[in-house]
Amino acid sequence: MASADGFKAFYLEWQRARTERAKWNKASAHAARMYTKKAHMVWVDFWQENRRHRHLSDFSLRGIRRNRCNRAFGIWCVAHTMLKINSSLL
Repeated sequence: MASADGFKAFYLEWQRARTERAKWNKASAHAARMYTKKAHMVWVDFWQENRRHRHLSDFSLRGIRRNRCNRAFGIWCVAHTMLKINSSLL
């Protein structure tokens, strides 16, 4: 009889722990879904804003690229001219 009571107590404690684990699992799954959805929405907002204003960033970067190309070509022209002048003096 004592072993049956002990088993019953063990069984009841096991069932209580099982329901407690189920509650924790449900709560953690809800939190995971919620934060995943929040992170996804942040990414979608960033993506949409990037799509909306992509032409502006491309335009400004194009200006920077163009300025760099112009400067590089100007430096090359000066170096080329100097090289021509120096080689003609020799």
